Amino acid sequence: MRHRVLLAVLLCMTLLAGCSGRKVDLSNETVSTIGVNGDGSVEEVVVETFDKDYYSLTELTAYVNKQVDAFNQANPQEQPENKKADDPEITAVTVQYVESDEDAKTATMALGYLNMDIYDSFNETNFKFLSMEEAASDKSISDMNGLVEVKSGEEKSFSDLTEHTHLHLIYTDSSVHIQTGGKIMYYSKDASLTDDYTIQTSDSPSVVLFK
Repeated sequence: MRHRVLLAVLLCMTLLAGCSGRKVDLSNETVSTIGVNGDGSVEEVVVETFDKDYYSLTELTAYVNKQVDAFNQANPQEQPENKKADDPEITAVTVQYVESDEDAKTATMALGYLNMDIYDSFNETNFKFLSMEEAASDKSISDMNGLVEVKSGEEKSFSDLTEHTHLHLIYTDSSVHIQTGGKIMYYSKDASLTDDYTIQTSDSPSVVLFK
């Protein structure tokens, strides 16, 4: 998956050496995390070990920017009609920063995506960001059981929750650390809730419902 691009670049360096509402805040995350806002926009931090003398932050930054630039050129976005000459261009993916921490011996890159479809396309993943109405039409979700209510700890089926049309739903079949833009209300029982806004999913199909 291309969201593992940072790890792939570090491996390449090794081989070369031998040969709406609350916005997510990922600034304090120390592990790779996907942040999903209520408007469907996605933010991501990827944290990997960066502990070899021959690792180059300059080379890493150039590589990440090259990948993002190529994707944006292949996926141009519509610009506002009233866009001024000095207004920033709207792009599918943005590079927020690429940095290293010498003490922690890690490198971190932070990216932003206009929506989940773009995130999936760039990273070759299978995530979904859906309204409850959209999720009800998706058999892989509508037949789900074992959804834990945070408040009570009770397990419910998706069909029990369809009246909660104000909730947003994230679906994934990957093990990933997710931060949501609103308080988590329900989640698949195979996932592990960290706090009101953060959860670790398993490799099993999982859903997270948040305000």
